[in-house]
Amino acid sequence: MQSKDSFFLSFNVKMQFIKTFLLPYFDYCLSLIFYFSKTAITKLARSYYNCLFKLFKFKFTNQSSTEINNILYEYNLFSFEHRVCYKLSIFSYNIKNNLSAPSILKAWLLPPIVNHAYNLRPSTIRIIGNIKPTCKNDEWSFNEFFSRFYNNSMLNKQLFAESDFYSYKKILFDNLDTIVCNFVKIFSKFNIQFNFFHLYY
Repeated sequence: MQSKDSFFLSFNVKMQFIKTFLLPYFDYCLSLIFYFSKTAITKLARSYYNCLFKLFKFKFTNQSSTEINNILYEYNLFSFEHRVCYKLSIFSYNIKNNLSAPSILKAWLLPPIVNHAYNLRPSTIRIIGNIKPTCKNDEWSFNEFFSRFYNNSMLNKQLFAESDFYSYKKILFDNLDTIVCNFVKIFSKFNIQFNFFHLYY
């Protein structure tokens, strides 16, 4: 049980506490979050914002994730949707650029290159950008989700063409609002909307 004394800690100590002890719980196996239902994702987001309120008394109205992110920016924190998209982007980048990443993941992420001018047989190549869910209720398989995430929700090829990790993170951070907007359009169950009032009263 959390001690009441923790609420009297300095702001910097509480910020270090949430980054060291709480955020890792939200980040654990985050690459599998697309398997969750929208109800489960919403509950996870509510817990995330509740932690911010309990420690820092941040109060969010029914604002968009971009507006919430603007509030959290100065503390080097993200809205829940921004954090999910940021982590999934890093995960996808590492699949593409890390030589030790499993080859099957690379194959799922990047479509094979075929010279159609010399290909006389009917093409059986999957058009990754047009993949649709194979299940109902916006459920995706691992390769379907990350193929579409990589090819459609990542702003443009400039982002993944960047081979230097630190340059990539800067481009990602600078364009995260646009990326998140595209992300929630493609994967509608991540478009989380709920009344923050019930978190505080």
